[in-house]
This record gives sequence, structure tokens and C-alpha cells, in this order.
Amino acid sequence: MEVADGTIPLNGGADMAMSERNRAKGAARVQELLGGATPVHDYVVGHGHARLTTTAVVTLAVFGTAFLVALAFGQVLIPGVLVVWVGIRAVRPLLGVAVTHRGLAVVHVSMLNGRPSRVVVLLPPVPPWSDAATAPWTMALGPERVRFAKKEYARLTAAVAAVAPPAAQAAPINLR
Repeated sequence: MEVADGTIPLNGGADMAMSERNRAKGAARVQELLGGATPVHDYVVGHGHARLTTTAVVTLAVFGTAFLVALAFGQVLIPGVLVVWVGIRAVRPLLGVAVTHRGLAVVHVSMLNGRPSRVVVLLPPVPPWSDAATAPWTMALGPERVRFAKKEYARLTAAVAAVAPPAAQAAPINLR
């Protein structure tokens, strides 16, 4: 990824936003997961809270075993970028949030292909927050705590505001 001056950022494009093509493909996949009848108005991605998963345990066990075997033969084994990346993604998985007219759908994003793979929780169609979040924009969405980048959080709040039903007006109470 090149910046306007032709340089490549040192962070490897970590702040690079999701392309509109990938966002549309993710939204279409969420629509399939929801049965196809619920249109997805917008789709954003964030990181889930830290957890110990089977993938993380297996990755650590395989690398630990390989490290000990290499050490027994007088070699030191240093983990590669792929092992570190898998470990990080296993501990802090990507979660997608789709905004529909029925509410918010939190979905698990596959580590292999980056596509939504299963629905984690469906939430009601009201904004799940009452005040402005502060950096790093972490929100509790059902059983998950999802951390969003600033642009993803802004996109989510705009989509929820556009889709959320207007506040219910209090019906007059007739006391007789």
C-alpha cells in the first residue's frame, strides 16, 4: 500500500480500511447466514476480546513441541510471521457486525478467507450504546466485546442511526 508521496507505511497498512468490494461480499455472506430474507444495510469489522481458543492452544503446542525438538538437536527455533499472526488471530478473532432492519448481527469472521462464517448473536434494532465511546471504541455486543477502528465505529454508528426506528412516542394516558 503506497501513500500519496510514494512511500509504504511502516505499520504494514494496519490502519487500512476494508475495501468496498470486500465489505459488500461480507454483507452478502451475512445475508446468506441470516436466511437471505434480511437485507444488510452495512457491515463493519472489529476485533473480539481476548480469549483462549483451541486454535491458540494447538498453535502454541505445535510450536512448543517443534521448539523443544529443535533445542534437543542444538538449534533454536524462532517463530515466523505466520505463527505469530495465527496466534494473534486465534486469541483476538475478527468479528463482523451487520446492520439490518431487524437489528445487529454479530458474526465470526473466518481466519482462512476473511468471510463471515457463523452468527454469534442477533441484537435488537436499537443502538446498543447510550453515550459516545472513547478510543479505542470498544463495545459490548451481546456476549462479545468488540473493539473497532475509528472509521469502522463511525460507519457503524451512522448505519445504526439511519436504520434504528424512531424513538417511541409515549401514548397519552387517560386517567378517569
